[in-house]
Amino acid sequence: MMTEIAAMSSQILQYNKRLERLYSNKMLQLNRALNSGNKLRCLVLQAEADAICQELKQIAMAK
Repeated sequence: MMTEIAAMSSQILQYNKRLERLYSNKMLQLNRALNSGNKLRCLVLQAEADAICQELKQIAMAK
């Protein structure tokens, strides 16, 4: 039982780290899009970043 809990905890931690990297990369993309003046791309990237951020918040609240 403890092994299963440790495995689930490890999976959640890995998922969280992947989301953090994805969010960081998305923000870099958004900054590049802002510099290029592409408003539609900025809106899409912002929506994606917001969705990732919400998922990270859900994980944090579940702890």
